[in-house]
Amino acid sequence: MMMRDLEGTDRTIAVVNAMLAALLLAALAMTGVWQFLFHDPDWDGYVVGTGRPVLDAPVGMADVHRTLADMAAVVALWITGWMSYRILARVSWTGLAFIAVLVGGILTGSRIRINAVVRDGVVDGDTTGYGQIFTGGYDFVIADRNDFEPFAAMFWTALHLATLPVMVAMVWYAVHRSRGRRLNAPAEAPSWIDRLNP
Repeated sequence: MMMRDLEGTDRTIAVVNAMLAALLLAALAMTGVWQFLFHDPDWDGYVVGTGRPVLDAPVGMADVHRTLADMAAVVALWITGWMSYRILARVSWTGLAFIAVLVGGILTGSRIRINAVVRDGVVDGDTTGYGQIFTGGYDFVIADRNDFEPFAAMFWTALHLATLPVMVAMVWYAVHRSRGRRLNAPAEAPSWIDRLNP
């Protein structure tokens, strides 16, 4: 079923849902790029080997990015439920898979939130952005709950970065599959009442 096949309130809801989802994905992409380039780890005064500082909630763009991800999860849950009940009259497995990928992105993002980068046994206070994770040249990174050596830090960061392209690909796949089904659907046979007319 395509959006243009919907009528009345269902069409309005579908348009609002699509616009809201597109805005959230674009905002997540922008704040994510900002994090990748400019994120400033906040434990500059941390001394390696001492107790971990009390965890602070993310501030600034990190907080905005996390809030947008939570909002995207709520919107994805709503859209999947609405599509399953109102439009498809069956469970939308693509929607559930989309939610699973989104939750995976939220979990990997919270796991790899970098608070400090350690070079030669000392916290480097001049580091910015998550892009540095892929350049190497550091001993390990300190996240909220764990320390990650370079390979693990690259793995978790790459897994988090893959979330948005996978979600966009899933949306494209769902739209493409819907169009294909519509084009390949057999033509409706005339009803018995239509056949009564000469």
